[in-house]
Amino acid sequence: MKKIITLCLALSFLFSFNAQAQLPDGSVAPDFTATDLNGTEWTLSEILAEGKAVVMDVSATWCGPCWTYHQSGNLEDFYETYGPDGTDEVMVFMIEGDGTTSIDDLYGTGTNTLGDWVTGTTFPIIDSDAISSSYGVNAFPTMIHICPSGIMEARTGSFSYSNEELYTKSVECPESIGTNNAKLTDLAGLDGCLSGAAFITGTLQNVGSQNMTSAEVELTVNGVSEEIVPWTGDVATWGLASVTFAPIVVEPTDNLVVSINTVNGVDDEDTSDNTLTTSEVANFTQDVLEFFIHTDKWPEEITWQVKDESGTVIYENPVLECETDYTFSYDLTSYECYEFSIQDGFGDGLLNGQINPAAHSCTIGDEGATFGAISVGNSNGDVFWADREYGNGFDIQFINSAPVSTFDVEGLSNVSLYPNPVADQLNVEFSIAETSDLEVNIVNALGQTVRAINYATYGAGHNNLNINTANLANGVYFLTMSNGKQVTTNKFTVSK
Repeated sequence: MKKIITLCLALSFLFSFNAQAQLPDGSVAPDFTATDLNGTEWTLSEILAEGKAVVMDVSATWCGPCWTYHQSGNLEDFYETYGPDGTDEVMVFMIEGDGTTSIDDLYGTGTNTLGDWVTGTTFPIIDSDAISSSYGVNAFPTMIHICPSGIMEARTGSFSYSNEELYTKSVECPESIGTNNAKLTDLAGLDGCLSGAAFITGTLQNVGSQNMTSAEVELTVNGVSEEIVPWTGDVATWGLASVTFAPIVVEPTDNLVVSINTVNGVDDEDTSDNTLTTSEVANFTQDVLEFFIHTDKWPEEITWQVKDESGTVIYENPVLECETDYTFSYDLTSYECYEFSIQDGFGDGLLNGQINPAAHSCTIGDEGATFGAISVGNSNGDVFWADREYGNGFDIQFINSAPVSTFDVEGLSNVSLYPNPVADQLNVEFSIAETSDLEVNIVNALGQTVRAINYATYGAGHNNLNINTANLANGVYFLTMSNGKQVTTNKFTVSK
């Protein structure tokens, strides 16, 4: 572990950043005008208009991986080969993107720096958190490549590019395909613990040569069409547009698919990039959160907590040893919202390279490279987070869903719900070993009881219930059957 840029991950049915999202690859790079440390003013659009590509190393003076890459001299070599004194095809900038640092830190004389970033650097250095923010940079270092056409791609984390790789990423730019063509670049709207309706938003990009003025975008849930949105506007090639669907309530195991049906009133000319799905979702079906970590050589910098929906800390980390494997299993309650959060005192996540190897706090282990590892998941073996380059920390929010078809009520068996999906009438058949009192309810995906069916005595043997579902909205529900001590839960879908 070895400052402060927040890298947050909200997870509840769909992954997305809590912090400002980094612009997706293929976006049009935001224009800027800025002055470097030597007083020279630069405007991105003017550089691109000259047919040049731009490479930006967005770093922070306190960032260990940033400093290591800066000291390697690779970017200076690239600049000398392809910059103004070389083939003059590419312009290179270092952007100090943390607003909490100072010019003194860049010169190595401040209190928040790893050294002198200026001496020996041949390309311009710009101190601007505004540029970093406009590109949605959420971790340092981030390398941004901008084609002469203005299309960008970014890579976050420690890296080592050869000159050839840097050149290829900078000058080999995407080309528009056909006339009427769009692609889906992102889905958002299912963030955190849902307490009500979710607004699903899809981001479209015009990748055709003609302006995109209309599109039809469809949302399906578990194979059933939920809504088709007719979008209108005027977006040039490479431009972005957003489509937001009406609010819906979803359950962690739902499969949501957003797809582009038409562009400019005709079929899309390339359908290979028209669909995005949220099938990889959080589903904590056994009420256990699993957390694994292999510490690096700065374990004292690592802290974490598990909080319930009131914000009360119910679990937290013990004292950690250097370079040690830990696995923690945290018992949770069904249908409740939780947050797992981890912090790093220095702001660089788990180290994965040979960075200041002699300066660590460990008294064991060799003095070479340190390799940390981390994963967050559930007791089913599903992993929802596994990235050791998490900056100063991350947060995961999730709803702990109930197990499906677990015959926990003693003597209850052969539970069958049909038809499923159901429209107006749900038939429930079950067998019970001896006469028992059972409470039957319908619960929605948020754990809220939306229908109390009955509390009755059921005789031994085969039983049947007929439940009117005509007034239930489309979505996923659970039928719960309880004897007061145990609960059997079965899932069904309403689709009309």
